Amino acid sequence: MSQQHLRYLMGATTLEVALNNEKRVVEALGTNYPFADRPPWIKNVRLATKDEDNRGKDVVVETTDVGNILIQVKSSTCAKQKFLRRQAYGEVSIRILCVIISASNDASAICRIIMPLLNRAHNERVAKRHPNSTRH
Repeated sequence: MSQQHLRYLMGATTLEVALNNEKRVVEALGTNYPFADRPPWIKNVRLATKDEDNRGKDVVVETTDVGNILIQVKSSTCAKQKFLRRQAYGEVSIRILCVIISASNDASAICRIIMPLLNRAHNERVAKRHPNSTRH
């Protein structure tokens, strides 16, 4: 097997793992939400479109009140750090949440990782819309 073919296979495997993790995030936050207290402000959760994906978004959480909350899904700390550097350099929006999801994370684990970040982002946007609100 040539080095070029091996690199191709490794790249294809990496892309497949990434897409699978993104799909599992959509399912965990959407149809397979594992807890009884799914926030009522989550209207829909979907994979990003090709155009959105090209701009650093993997998952779109559509809300009832503050627009879309965007998520970038990574499978390693190294990949997350690289994405955060891209945000710091202004290559992608700093409003995109970046999370690490591994293949071993089930729906409960995915929600425990993402929901605190989603809740914080949602609350910050609510506060910006309603500056005199006491909601935190």
